[in-house]
Amino acid sequence: MDMELVLMIFLIILGLIELVLFVYVAYLIVKNIPKYLKLRKKSLKSYKEEMLFYSENREVKKISIVILIAIYLMAIEHFLGLYFFPDLGVGFLSADFGQNVFIIELIIGFVTFSMIPAFFVMKIAFKESILEKVPFPLAALIPTIFPIFAYINYTFTGNLPFSLFLLFSGIIFNIITLKYRDLNEKIRVSDNDIEPKKMLKGMVTYITEQESLRPPIYFGVLPHSLKTIMKLLFNQRERFYFVKNSNLHQIIRKKTDTYFQDMLRSSKKSILFPILFIIMIFLVVGVCAVIDITLNLSFIYSMCLILILGTFSMYLALAWKVNKIRTLNGEKHENEIKNTVQMLIDHGNKFAQENELKPQEFPIIVRHNDYDGLEYEINGANDYIGFFKLDTTDFIDDNHDLNYVHLNDDGEKLKSDEEEQGYLICEECRGYYKLLEDESPEDFAECECGGKLKHHKSIDKIFEEN
Repeated sequence: MDMELVLMIFLIILGLIELVLFVYVAYLIVKNIPKYLKLRKKSLKSYKEEMLFYSENREVKKISIVILIAIYLMAIEHFLGLYFFPDLGVGFLSADFGQNVFIIELIIGFVTFSMIPAFFVMKIAFKESILEKVPFPLAALIPTIFPIFAYINYTFTGNLPFSLFLLFSGIIFNIITLKYRDLNEKIRVSDNDIEPKKMLKGMVTYITEQESLRPPIYFGVLPHSLKTIMKLLFNQRERFYFVKNSNLHQIIRKKTDTYFQDMLRSSKKSILFPILFIIMIFLVVGVCAVIDITLNLSFIYSMCLILILGTFSMYLALAWKVNKIRTLNGEKHENEIKNTVQMLIDHGNKFAQENELKPQEFPIIVRHNDYDGLEYEINGANDYIGFFKLDTTDFIDDNHDLNYVHLNDDGEKLKSDEEEQGYLICEECRGYYKLLEDESPEDFAECECGGKLKHHKSIDKIFEEN
């Protein structure tokens, strides 16, 4: 039998398999719509139940796997078809682009590989939720951007080696995301086996994560700059080590729980973004059509223009909306976020001092310079490097700042000697201030957060109750 005929039959079979898979996906989606709508009705009250549906539901996993297989088969069929039968498709149009081929491949490479740090940042966000794993569809389908753009690249440029490189990168990325979905690595050790350097490095990473929640928020889809993303990415092992071996993480998580719940509610209630998304699609296509007619561009250049402008416009729209949600919730919970970061800094200072660790080896990326116990290096607006002060001996703020609650090395609030003057405790942020000998409760109207102050002779019993 002729080799070309065999290849043609093989490609037809692949195409039929893809068609069957996509039809099966449509069937599964229609079948599960009633269950999905039922969950949506109570999703604001039961976020965990909805996310578990996406994460572990058998039908959702099945849909994700079928889509995953179909996309890779589509890319493989496209490569084989255009390589052996270039007349069947567009393919090998690099001559139309000339010197612009490199620019197109650079853009495609940037878009695809930027999904790797983006996925890890999303994984960090899920660690702060009540889930134990990254949702299965997320781990399965985000890496498919590699075969999709490999398909696009080969169509536009005809560069098979680079397209295959993208395809195999996607396969490796898929294996990693599906294999390492677990968010709770079992690295709990005894107190005697704690590695101080690893512990403090993880704490520093955790501080950077928490601190970035305070406004002003970094503009972009992701909550961090590229520099911060890379720091968090390479320090995740130490971050897990700190989380699994410190009770302080549980205290912080409880204090910031309302922030994350409000973020979820704000995202779900937002109607503006879907409308904005549709408007942006029409604007992009309209602008590209005008440019196409004006400059009389070829079909290929028009498609590239739509792809580039569309991707850029969608990113800006999404970044604007996400930034707005984060800013509003950050302003609402700024006092809680600032307080939890200060707890971590106080704990880190004492831990570093007790274990004789050098602050210079543990730089902290922060966006604000108003924390006690740190020395700062300025890199720019809202861009600082903080270092622990090991000479900090007074863990109650000298500036009468009621915004801070300080902890001992076990993550517990500091005990006090029962002074005659007592303490003022804010009912809103739970910050406290020890009255001096010449001060009385009447000297203070309210906490700087606006909360009502209550006078107590001792804070020990109050903190034990909480």
